[in-house]
Amino acid sequence: MDSSLLDSLVRCVKQELLPNLEFRSINPHDPVKVYTLPPPWELAGVGNYAAVFSHPKFPDLVVKIYAPGRPGIEEEILVYQRLGQHSGFSQCFYSDDSFLILKRIYGVTLYDCVNQGLKISEQVILDVDSALEYAIQRGLRPHDVHGRNIMMQDGRGVVVDVSDFCVMMQ
Repeated sequence: MDSSLLDSLVRCVKQELLPNLEFRSINPHDPVKVYTLPPPWELAGVGNYAAVFSHPKFPDLVVKIYAPGRPGIEEEILVYQRLGQHSGFSQCFYSDDSFLILKRIYGVTLYDCVNQGLKISEQVILDVDSALEYAIQRGLRPHDVHGRNIMMQDGRGVVVDVSDFCVMMQ
């Protein structure tokens, strides 16, 4: 990862996105709601505790921000540290106490594949199985793995949400 590009995105997040972003997690069982998002930032996805944003100047990166009052960022940072670099997962390039900068995964979720009638190849399933086995070998306990948290990218499977992978006690 080019450090000047990463530094530029970190500055952009701290100076443009965070001061002008308004979003909330009202119910921990429902997706967060984004009320205000400064242009040219775009909403890439939402979960129950966090939202993911992209910026057109940084097409290969996304920024994941936990909603105010929602726990989990510290644990997710530890998960990414344990995972390191593996083709079955995104990669965390930067983190602090309020956001993560991750490698952007392009593709379609398995949930959307089913809804759109797109074929899910055996390779996608094998890739996900391999990624989950790798996570277990790295001392993690994969959890909350489902069709909305797995993407098919160029015929390969990638787990895109590791926020509920907990570190196993040694």
